[in-house]
Amino acid sequence: MHKPPLPRPEQNHLLAALPEDVRNRMFSYLELVTLPLGKVIYESGDRLRHVYFPTDSIVSLLYVMESGASAEISIVGNEGIIGIALFMGGGKHTKPRHCAKWRLCVPPTRAAV
Repeated sequence: MHKPPLPRPEQNHLLAALPEDVRNRMFSYLELVTLPLGKVIYESGDRLRHVYFPTDSIVSLLYVMESGASAEISIVGNEGIIGIALFMGGGKHTKPRHCAKWRLCVPPTRAAV
């Protein structure tokens, strides 16, 4: 059985746009993680510990109402980053819930900070 190749950090457009020397330093800190469909990455109010650079996946940002109903307010794919608040000086997540979406096995690249 043929396995598809593992995602590479360069598949994320933000990481690919970094200067080569910065990429070389940063890539040694990246860890490939596989998330199942629907896996909640962050809940509202969670302390952020990692950022995620999706490579071949889509992550939904959901707003969950008190009733339990939810609405997708944004999606992030390989053009972006999940957990930007860590870079902006915040350690807590805002209201939306982040969930893996699009395929059964969603492997974004995660960088511990």
